[in-house]
Amino acid sequence: MSWVSPPSPQQSLLPRVHVVFFGAIAAAIIVLLLANFEDLQTLLPSSFWSISSKPATSRTSHTTVRVEKRPISIGEDCNDDATKCQYFYPVRFLRQWRNDAIARHKRDGRKRSATAPLDRCYKNMISLYNLRCREEFVRGDRCRARAYSYASSYNETTRALDLPLQFGYKKLYKTGGTAIDEILRKIKYRGKSMALQTFRPIKPEHNLTAAHDFMRWVAHTQHQEGLDYPVITIVRDVVPRFVSAANQLVGMKGRLQKCGSATMDTRTLMECVVSALINGHRDPHFESLVADINCNVGGQHDVRFSLYSMEDVSEVLEALGSKNSAEKINSSNEKNITLTIADLNIDLIQKICRWYAADVAMMRSLGFKVSHCA
Repeated sequence: MSWVSPPSPQQSLLPRVHVVFFGAIAAAIIVLLLANFEDLQTLLPSSFWSISSKPATSRTSHTTVRVEKRPISIGEDCNDDATKCQYFYPVRFLRQWRNDAIARHKRDGRKRSATAPLDRCYKNMISLYNLRCREEFVRGDRCRARAYSYASSYNETTRALDLPLQFGYKKLYKTGGTAIDEILRKIKYRGKSMALQTFRPIKPEHNLTAAHDFMRWVAHTQHQEGLDYPVITIVRDVVPRFVSAANQLVGMKGRLQKCGSATMDTRTLMECVVSALINGHRDPHFESLVADINCNVGGQHDVRFSLYSMEDVSEVLEALGSKNSAEKINSSNEKNITLTIADLNIDLIQKICRWYAADVAMMRSLGFKVSHCA
């Protein structure tokens, strides 16, 4: 039998010296990081510091457990992992976003890239709905509203809905808002089970005051009184949303006059539309999601919004009583020129992503999918 000779005192001491040496270095690094925690914050994107209302997954020891999602119900608790919505507080988000932007500018000293103005607010951006259950349809703390739909051109059907006694809807452009508007009006005019109040001061004689007063009341109801008043909103991935807006605007007379679709191929036309976007062309279809929501709360009333992804808008419509919701969302008028994401090169995609940087950060911080943007 062969024996291995024991290490000499010098050999046994060497590993200990290494442990002490590298341990001291690690301790020093930790102290430096803690002493400069604010600098550490500026090194990371704002999405890192944005806390979602709930995690995408729950962890038990070393195993990731994915929670099965329930069908959407209007007024559900978005803190519940089984729901598809996320809570969003626009005033808090913008405060953090601006602080991060100032820190990045001080650190880098570079000229800021072109991004969407987040304080821009004008009448066409206001689009709010307030629904309240009529007394005869109240059942406890829920409303047994009625929805009407057409099974065929000669057959109208009705179904009972389980809705909150009162809730709001904030329409964002190019997120299925026209279909949602249609079904909400059916609940009022056909079902006659909920009163509907709208805030859309598009006409010159209207102003933004009524909408902002309404949002102040909602914020007070949610935060000071602790009462449940859900405000649902649909958000959408920035690049597909821009392409959808571009398609609509080039087909509308007088909206993008310098981008004459009749004389341009689709890629040249898309370059023209992106140029109009980053050079400040004002149109509600082009507005940032964050800016639009901020405009509707008057920049100061931190209303809690229940955000759903555009991927789930058909299910939101079904929860509101719509039939064939996917067909309604996907239907569009035929146009001579149809723009697609394929008409965007990498440079144009990067410009769009930079322009909507706040939207990208907001959606990613809440766990919503954002494609194309690095």
